[in-house]
Amino acid sequence: MASDDKKRTYNLEIYKKKLREAKDVYKKRKEFIASFRLPKTEEEEEEANAETGNGNAVGDQGLGNEGSAAAATYYLNNFRVSTPFAPDGIQDGVHKNGHRGIDLASKDGKSILGKPIVSLTDGTVVEVLINSSDAGNGARIKAPNGYLYSYIHMQEAPMVKVGDTVSANQQIGKIGSTGHSTGPHLDLKVKNEKNEYIDPYALLQELAKGSSSNTSGGGGDDGKGLIALAKTKMKAPYVFGAAGPNTFDCSGFVCWVYNQRGYKFGRSTAAGYYSMFQATSNPKPGDLIFFSNTYKPGVSHIGIWMGGNEFIHTANKRNGVQISQLTGYYKNKFTGFRTIQSSYYKGGGSSKSLAVKTRAESFAALDSVGEVGDSETYPPIEEEGSYESKNKVVYSYNPVRFIGNSIRQSNDTREVFLHNRVGWARSINYEQFESLNKELFIHQEHYDGHEGNLYSPDAKKLFENLLLKTKKPYFEVISGFRFSNQGQISPHEAGCAIDILVREIDEVREIADCAWMLGVRSIGIGGDFEQKKGFIHLDIAPKGDDFMYDGIPIYGGPGKWVSQ
Repeated sequence: MASDDKKRTYNLEIYKKKLREAKDVYKKRKEFIASFRLPKTEEEEEEANAETGNGNAVGDQGLGNEGSAAAATYYLNNFRVSTPFAPDGIQDGVHKNGHRGIDLASKDGKSILGKPIVSLTDGTVVEVLINSSDAGNGARIKAPNGYLYSYIHMQEAPMVKVGDTVSANQQIGKIGSTGHSTGPHLDLKVKNEKNEYIDPYALLQELAKGSSSNTSGGGGDDGKGLIALAKTKMKAPYVFGAAGPNTFDCSGFVCWVYNQRGYKFGRSTAAGYYSMFQATSNPKPGDLIFFSNTYKPGVSHIGIWMGGNEFIHTANKRNGVQISQLTGYYKNKFTGFRTIQSSYYKGGGSSKSLAVKTRAESFAALDSVGEVGDSETYPPIEEEGSYESKNKVVYSYNPVRFIGNSIRQSNDTREVFLHNRVGWARSINYEQFESLNKELFIHQEHYDGHEGNLYSPDAKKLFENLLLKTKKPYFEVISGFRFSNQGQISPHEAGCAIDILVREIDEVREIADCAWMLGVRSIGIGGDFEQKKGFIHLDIAPKGDDFMYDGIPIYGGPGKWVSQ
């Protein structure tokens, strides 16, 4: 008990000290909350551009395109690696804990201060750093394939802001020496889709060749980069009738990919394209593959042939864009291959205006066939390996979608969301849960360790962003992960909930405001604030009309509380 008291006393003193230091920061945060707006999605920006006639040309949405190759070549030709990728340690007197990126410095001894920093990928700006003590100025960009690129030590504030869509080879800043830096250079770090640091220099070499190191599968590639582009949309959601750039049905996916690569033809269905293009018995990567009798009689599904007995397609709501083998279900439904006649190729490449034009042209084509798109293939789940057996379900993991630093609420009911989350967590024995930084999220001793500090990856991202938005030194957590009570499904077991100790009611409101602006809707408060033992409950599960949390008041937006 003595050690517990000592820890509580220490935490309380540190807590008070940090709050005093952060007084001016709170004012800035309130200004931020007053002006905060959710960043637009690519679809919303595209619609706005279509209405105003604006729109800038962009490269292919991901890696392996001309812009990525040009950017990588720029870095290789104009800079040298002054500090290599050495995550396991490096004896240079500076990077005592290793170096998870590479430092790009002057190649010929001349000053590089102010030289352009360009993006290696198309993507979305997910974080902007201004005057960070360690990183200085910088930006982090998320590519469509899930890779995260970090560019830091910029001379000035980045030329982009959170939520911006950038193109490969677009300038995003200037070489500088801000933060913890010993001279002008670019610190480049890259994480893959598994959140693992990879060697940026090896990636630069791959990109300079015109292909990315994350491509996989298929027996070859086509000359016009169709497959490389298609792979950048892996796991993009299926939406009936959609033709990109972020959601697709099967024929809409084909239309978007080909039109982005310089072909000019309107939107149609799988059956429409089957009759429109030329049959071939010797398919090459980039040709089309067709299937019949999937969800309706006749030709009803389409994909892009990759070679090696593989094709890429938009399958269904569960998987979105995926790569499949021509075996089992698909082999039984296989109808034939088609190649697109050269007369349809006009060149020119991709642009937002082209995507808008393609979408407009699609309506005329769809009117002629009397449909609005292609529905799902609905192949038997066990044939895709999603079941261990026909009787034992392995729950899928459907994270809440993030837009910039904010979440887009799930369309599921709260009950369905939590049931699926807990089912998934139990089926994998919580192996994919992640811990929060213990120096930033201090879990009380009772909940510390393996059980208390466990969260789903999307909840972890949200809570870390919330700490940044509130600009608090740390959160003291009184409840993180815990198992559900009998007859109850708890958001804490789903890994998507956290209870933060907050001793002042005004501070609760500040945290709640920031959480609300980040997209959190399931917020409640409880405890005894007169005794400074209050807390705020946050979780990323949908709120729903029936949301209750132990009968405590529920937060409904700035200034709105509902007692239950």
